[in-house]
Amino acid sequence: MLFKYLPKERVNVLDDLKIRFTPLRSLNDPYESFPLIDAEEARRSAIKSASEELDLFWEQTELSDRTEKNKKTLEDNRKAIIRGVEDSIRPELIANDLMDNLGDLFGVLSLSRSKTSLLMWSHYCGSHTGLVIGFDDNHDFFHQNDLDGYRTKPLPVKYSDQRAIVKVDSHNCRENMLCHKPLEWAYEQEERVFMAYMDESKAIGKDEFGAAVILMDIPPKAIKEVYIGCNASEETKLRILNAKRLNKLDCIIYESKMSLTEYKLIFSELTEIVN
Repeated sequence: MLFKYLPKERVNVLDDLKIRFTPLRSLNDPYESFPLIDAEEARRSAIKSASEELDLFWEQTELSDRTEKNKKTLEDNRKAIIRGVEDSIRPELIANDLMDNLGDLFGVLSLSRSKTSLLMWSHYCGSHTGLVIGFDDNHDFFHQNDLDGYRTKPLPVKYSDQRAIVKVDSHNCRENMLCHKPLEWAYEQEERVFMAYMDESKAIGKDEFGAAVILMDIPPKAIKEVYIGCNASEETKLRILNAKRLNKLDCIIYESKMSLTEYKLIFSELTEIVN
């Protein structure tokens, strides 16, 4: 089971059975859209290729033209090419190109392995006035095809003080680029689901970063549990119960209460309609 923390304003996720997969540049950590790229291999490859072309050109030059002056010109050109490669193949430029290529049509759904985090209930659920949705992580919805057409699965985020260095041609490039965060975020126990080639026709507008807000349809069977915040209003509870009834959701709804003796939430099944 994986969980999505939502404020009360997002009860419409249950009403409409739609949820946003967020573009990287719209996530709440700016490091998400600025991966640390290892550019050395790309530089070496570009310099090697250019040098080989120059060497081939020299080998094919007429003997009478292989003068010291022309040789010096060739070597000056080699140095200029190397400088050009070093200026143009820089980590930050490659990172920007990668983000531009992913664009608004590659999205992330951030979920958690925990439903009990007091910090997340406070931060993401509007001081416990919102809700948490429990999803069946074995459902096909969480195993979309990636950019290469391969079936994926939710990927756990790794947390560290040091940034992951991304080798663009490595087999775990995407995990290193998309699933690393600072240690400060470790309490989230995050797992990520990625969606490629999102349908831009489903966009309902732009966010504050200028990225398209694209909502994806949630299969009703993917929803297994809903947890209501301990400060949720009666109206919020009623909306959740009505959404379950109208959409025929086969899920269990829980209320939450604060423990009197520990810093934790106590959940109990909610079965009655709120007046």
